Amino acid sequence: MARPREFDEAEALDRAMLVFWRQGFSGTSIADLVEATGLQRQSLYNAFGDKQGLFNAALARYRERGSDLSSILLSPNAGLSELRQFILATLHVQRELDCGTCMMIKTAFDPGVEDPEARAMVRQSADQWKERFARALAHARQRGELPPKGDDAMLADYLFSVHTGLSALARTGASDDAIERALDHALASLHLAG
Repeated sequence: MARPREFDEAEALDRAMLVFWRQGFSGTSIADLVEATGLQRQSLYNAFGDKQGLFNAALARYRERGSDLSSILLSPNAGLSELRQFILATLHVQRELDCGTCMMIKTAFDPGVEDPEARAMVRQSADQWKERFARALAHARQRGELPPKGDDAMLADYLFSVHTGLSALARTGASDDAIERALDHALASLHLAG
């Protein structure tokens, strides 16, 4: 009969997620994960299989935890002000946790991540955020915040790249005021794109 686990798996996963988020898959060792979670290697292996299994579980946990912030965009008539609020909120979390950027974006650029499941989660996450951005842009059109016709999918791609760029701007030392000005300029440019 298997012994029951003597640790809180969700708490261990949250701690591992933060290490992976800060350091990336390639930059994180099993020793880092042992130290962060307070668990022995064998306990980690028993619970998650291997480093890749733990990483995939951490990515899934990251997506799940991101749902808290996404409630801003999921409100029935979210428009430009909610897009702005969401982007600033995510940048604030990244700065507070000293993570640099979205964990999915970090994973997309990590040359050590070849696992198909991890790569699929990155694509699905990007698609999901762009879909939510496009929905908010469509609501903004209905509310008269944008011209009545336009390519919301293309503008969602643009905002997704702006969001990522703002993470880089923050990471390289830009002030909160500079980041907000850059975001406001990007949102104002949506009127020109239509």
